[in-house]
Formats: sequence, structure tokens, C-alpha cells
Amino acid sequence: LVALVQGAQAVSSGREEIALCFGTNSLCSASGFVVNSKLRMLSPDGRCKTFDASANGYVRAEGCGAVLLRRENAVVRGRVEGFAVNQDGRSNGLTAPNGPSQVRLIREAQSRVGAGGGGRDVALMEAHGTGTPLGDPIEVQAVAEVMVRGRERPHGRLVMGSAKTNFGHAETAAGVLGVLKVLLCMEHGAIARHLHLKKLNDFIGTSVLESMACVVPQEAIEWGDAGRKVAGVSSFGFSGTNAHVVMSGQAVGSKREDGGKWEGGEGGAVRLIVRGKTAEAVQDLLYEYGRVLEQSSNEVLWPLSRASLVAERSQGYLPQCAVVEGRSVKELAESVKAAKQVAL
Repeated sequence: LVALVQGAQAVSSGREEIALCFGTNSLCSASGFVVNSKLRMLSPDGRCKTFDASANGYVRAEGCGAVLLRRENAVVRGRVEGFAVNQDGRSNGLTAPNGPSQVRLIREAQSRVGAGGGGRDVALMEAHGTGTPLGDPIEVQAVAEVMVRGRERPHGRLVMGSAKTNFGHAETAAGVLGVLKVLLCMEHGAIARHLHLKKLNDFIGTSVLESMACVVPQEAIEWGDAGRKVAGVSSFGFSGTNAHVVMSGQAVGSKREDGGKWEGGEGGAVRLIVRGKTAEAVQDLLYEYGRVLEQSSNEVLWPLSRASLVAERSQGYLPQCAVVEGRSVKELAESVKAAKQVAL
């Protein structure tokens, strides 16, 4: 999630046009299991029971996820509205979170959201939620401090859960897992079920959830808002680094903010620049572009043009080049077929 914040900062400031943000975790050695087991951080029964009274540690998981950020008016999957990163500083121990730091973190991220946004509009909170008896209550109380005090919720209840109950703790990929879960919930208009919750942790209790009109979904919940949906995602690092992102999106089938139209370069045209060491290499790439275009809709135009631009910047030294343009997938496919390769 820190990578996502850094990418959002770079794109929103205009320093970069696009940012590709990765989170990945691979469990290739037993040493991590041994160390974490000795620290009593792992669940003996192999379940991540976030918010539950029987929570006894987390389950390690592995995976990889990536998010492409760009500074455009069009919304493809979602929008980063606000973001923040801070540090726990001095705390009660390596595994003890710092509640006040989490409060400051979420408030800072929400303060970056434009007019009409902020904590009042957040309908889903994707918690870090490792499933520990100490960390879970601290996080919930921090969310309550931000979301409750003197605020009315125009969109009804807040739903809070954690993907760790479904997938385990992906550690360095945990942040992107939370982001991808939120994007899928927005797309499908439904919030996924939170698993392994039978009795709330005594230090959370129903009174805390009721004070912020919050529920933990025991079954999948329909996300009924027809328009803009807003969610918060938290991820806290082992070293004390905290990150929070406020995101918005719409369900599949909702009217896109750009009307679903491609706004390309001059005249709305999309330009593809294809380079290669030899003429044959360029023709091979043109064939691959044509194959993709024949099977695609106009929504691929932007990512194709961006991919072409990135390739041009990194492969500008290659001597052979072909340039094709089109205002639609059909036009671009025809241009690719008719392209004549030229040498620069």
C-alpha cells in the first residue's frame, strides 16, 4: 500500500503520467514460519479470526498484485481519492500497534479527499485486521475515533471486514490484496463475507460497532448505491509503517464519468509506435497488436497507447519503426493491417 501511495503522489503531482504499483510475497523458506511461530504470531489452528474473541494469530499467505495509476478524468476500475503514510514511532513493543498514529493516518488520508468526500462517505472499511487479540481492538477503536465523533453518516452503516480471513496475511502483498478486494466489491455491487467471526473480541464489543453504525458482514452484503462508492483501505507494516488509502468507484454497468468515450490525442486519435531491431520483428509486433485489437473493444485503446509510449521510451534506440493511428479499435486494426514499415 505504501507503493500505491507513492505512485498516487507522483501521478497527482504531475511528476509522472502513470505509475505501476506492485505488492508481492513469496514463501520460499521455512525460516519465516519458525521465527514467527517462536514469537507466537501465527495461528495454531490455521485460521485468521479477525475481530473474534478466539483470535490467536494470523496465517501466512503469498501472492502478487499490481495496480496501474494514471492521471485522467476517465474511471476504469476506481479512483484514489486520498492517501497517507506515517510511522508508529515509540510503542509498547514490536507487535503492539499505536492507536493514535492510526487515527492521525486515517484523518490525513480523508483530509486529502475533495469536496463531498471524506469519512462521512466511506461505506466500506477494509481493515488491516491480522487477527490478534491486541491489534484488532486497537485498530477498531482508531476507526471509531475517526468515523464517529460528531458525524452523521449520510449513506447509512459502515461495513468493516478484512480479506485476511479469506486469504490469510499476504504480508508485503497484503495492501494490494485489500485494494483489489475493494475494487471487486465496487464492480460487483456486493461486499464479501468476513469469515471466522463467532464472538466479538471483548475489547471491541457490540457497543463500539454500534457507536459508529458499523457491521461486520457475516454474509455477502449488497452494496446498493447506484452511484459513487467510497471505501478506505488500511495496511500496517511489521516495522511500524502505516498506510491508508481512500478509494471510490462504481458498479459495472454504471455510467462512467467520461461517458465511456475515448479521449485520445489530436482529434481523438490513438497512435501506436512499434519498434524492432529488424523489419521482421516490427511485422511480428504489428501482427500481435492486430490480433489483440480484433478481439477487443474501445476500452483497450488507452492502455494500448500507454504501453506503446512506454515501449517507445525504452526502445527508442531500435532502428526499425512503424507508426499507426486510429480513432477506434476498428480503425486502428485496419491501420495495423495496412501499416508499411519504415526505417528511421
